Amino acid sequence: MEDIKISVIVPIHGVDKYLEECLNSLLYQTFSKKYEVICVSDSPNDTSPSIIDRFVSLRPDIFVRLDVNNKNLSFTRNDGLKKARGEYVAFVDGDDFVDKNYLLNLYNSAEESRADVVCCNYFMYKNGNTSKFISSFLAPNKLISSKKALKMLMNDIGIRSYAWLKLVKRSFLINNKIEFIDNKKVIEDFVFSYMIFAKANKIMCINDRLYFYRQREESITGSGATFSFVQSFLSGYAIAKLYSYANNIRFKLPIFIKLYFLWYMYLTTKKGNNELDKKVVFHQIFKQFWLIANEVVYQNTPWEDVAKIALNNMEISESIRVTKTEIFNIK
Repeated sequence: MEDIKISVIVPIHGVDKYLEECLNSLLYQTFSKKYEVICVSDSPNDTSPSIIDRFVSLRPDIFVRLDVNNKNLSFTRNDGLKKARGEYVAFVDGDDFVDKNYLLNLYNSAEESRADVVCCNYFMYKNGNTSKFISSFLAPNKLISSKKALKMLMNDIGIRSYAWLKLVKRSFLINNKIEFIDNKKVIEDFVFSYMIFAKANKIMCINDRLYFYRQREESITGSGATFSFVQSFLSGYAIAKLYSYANNIRFKLPIFIKLYFLWYMYLTTKKGNNELDKKVVFHQIFKQFWLIANEVVYQNTPWEDVAKIALNNMEISESIRVTKTEIFNIK
């Protein structure tokens, strides 16, 4: 029996309007080798289960339905990883879709380069129209080092943090104990990408635009509150700092990121209406940036809860130096 080459993990919750297009794009792939699509149905609140069942009945050799009750994207992806049998794993969100050569091009690049991770390019998709995200123009079309990949990731230029842009060797994830951490207080894709880039021997980038990222207002990224959005990224950088410390990896927080968030808050923060004053917000962001850049901390910080989850995975909680701080969470 032929071995499964790729496991595609599709977390599904509240996306029945888009799910058929997503699964059809994974069904009609040019990839001739064996692959599986693990449809992880998380706490369904629509007709998604019946759509999944149609595809399972049509092609039981490809589609698998897995029912979970997480209401949490990270845990749902982790459940998919546990179920996966492929040599490589990929992630596709249930409201997005992929090019017909998505699996073929990613797999061929991985095999030819012997890379642990392959990153591709993507289109933004909204109301039937596609567009190119500006930062992705700078993505190199070649093998890059771990150090280079981390630098590009931290600056969010050239390589985006999205998990769905990457094909990853499953044995590499298992051997390095890498999985997604709780996504309610942190940008989990960024942390996942940081960990795989930090540990990978080779990262292959291809400029092929193989993924169609659907922009919709009701999505997790489209509906996030301003302050919680910024805090989730700051918490992600803090976790990356802890991970770097644990693995003896040089960590650098780019000034570009700090300026980006300060301008973001300047443009979006309003006085009154129970919102924080701009000066208060700036002060707190600066304070958190300074702490992340200069200390290795997690207790009494906005990222304490999510750090404890990450530290359990890293098995290094006793070695972290703790500094007490008066920082409060941006709300």
